[in-house]
Amino acid sequence: MRHAAATAPSRWRRVIVAVLLTAAWLAPATCQAIVGSDSSATTFTGTYVNDVIGAGTFYNLGFGGSSAIVANIEAGTIWNGHETLTGRVSQFIADPAIVATGTTQLGQFDWHATMVGQALGGTGLYTYQDGIAPTAQLWSGAIATQWQGSGFTGSFAATDASFFYPYVTAMRTGIVSGSSTLRAKVVNSSWGYTDSAGETDRTIAIDALTRENNVVTVIAAGNAGPASNTVGGPASGYNGIAVAATTGAMTAAPFSTVAEFSSRGPGDFYNPVSGTTVLNVRPTVDIAAPGDELTLALYGGTTGGNKTGVNPWPSPAYYAGLMNGTSFAAPIVAGGAAPMIVCAHHAHPLPCRGNRAATPEGGYLRTARRRARRVFLMSA
Repeated sequence: MRHAAATAPSRWRRVIVAVLLTAAWLAPATCQAIVGSDSSATTFTGTYVNDVIGAGTFYNLGFGGSSAIVANIEAGTIWNGHETLTGRVSQFIADPAIVATGTTQLGQFDWHATMVGQALGGTGLYTYQDGIAPTAQLWSGAIATQWQGSGFTGSFAATDASFFYPYVTAMRTGIVSGSSTLRAKVVNSSWGYTDSAGETDRTIAIDALTRENNVVTVIAAGNAGPASNTVGGPASGYNGIAVAATTGAMTAAPFSTVAEFSSRGPGDFYNPVSGTTVLNVRPTVDIAAPGDELTLALYGGTTGGNKTGVNPWPSPAYYAGLMNGTSFAAPIVAGGAAPMIVCAHHAHPLPCRGNRAATPEGGYLRTARRRARRVFLMSA
């Protein structure tokens, strides 16, 4: 998960490149799935996340999200050169006035955004390549004007102008296509900063745009667990869906345990009328999804968060195993929203029942009285 502060260390994304493999040849299969695995032997053949969350029922009925627009907005943009993302991004959104100056790093391809993009809407010939919404229209918005730190970093700076442009464009003003103006139905954001009470300008702005435009906005809760009151902005807002991460890819009940690193509530409540803040009283996590031990698309180019100056993985067929973070749980929820929206639009009676969440997630307390739930689309 990305940190927007200019100087604070990045504690919002905890991702570990433990296994780096060129895609081995595997026989084509009908299963569409992100893979969860706890060893190199099962990097491409472990637990199929799409099945775990119940997405297969929607696919079998022809609902893969094809008429839904899903926008991923974070620091950098999705690399459409990876084999799972070739031709998948139909719109790149970054403030053109800033890009035109040539003095910032706005709009650059990024390794983190690429992984999120595959989880959200990747597609391909083999089982391990398809994201949760493999036929959705995928947009990629960028806000970072400067990347900070060293190595493969997650820290960046963003101006108000660079921040607002992709969110306003995706949600409110839209993009003109022929005689139509297209807008995103789902927005995913896998980045964050300290804001327990949901009171900062950027958290409030995303909240307002979400409500104003009736958008499903999904945001990574953060990776500052296991302590309570660790969910930050923009996930700490009131109108988005804050997503925690589950772990246990190869257990008997896959992804049924909340990952230790996952941020959790209760959070603070800020009263804008009185100007007072009440601590530790508000549920801040809405749902949990697989976010640990995932195999995801790898971009090693020297743009975005790669500050090494070297591209160690130049092929479009590299993957990273054992990836973790709520950054990757969020697009699984956002991707799941796309086929549900399409299904509801067609008024299909079987999977679309107007629900939102699913199986109780044991031990993941939003407050002392309310639990978040694991994503399961057939109960959603």
